[in-house]
Amino acid sequence: MSNRSAVYFSVRGLVKQNNKILLIHERGGKEHWETPGGSLKPKEPVIQTLHREMIEELGTDVKVLNKMPFFFHTQYKGNSVLLCYFFVKPLGKLKITKKGSEEVLAHK
Repeated sequence: MSNRSAVYFSVRGLVKQNNKILLIHERGGKEHWETPGGSLKPKEPVIQTLHREMIEELGTDVKVLNKMPFFFHTQYKGNSVLLCYFFVKPLGKLKITKKGSEEVLAHK
């Protein structure tokens, strides 16, 4: 039996408007707050993942404001999670598309 933990990689978009950061309130399963984003598909480039996830979750594509992301490492259920953050600007009107979710612009 191996004691190795998995490492998960997630790409996240930070939408800033009026000195507030967009958070999505997830109500399905375990209730939590998060920034929009998600996991890479096999062989999918990071920027392509970012655009796909923003369209899926925000209902619009985005302009990437920083070409060099910043990273955050955390643990979840004994596994490592590496979060890759980009500041983004929506190109259209936000429309949260996740079922059971709502958008909230929270003060930073």
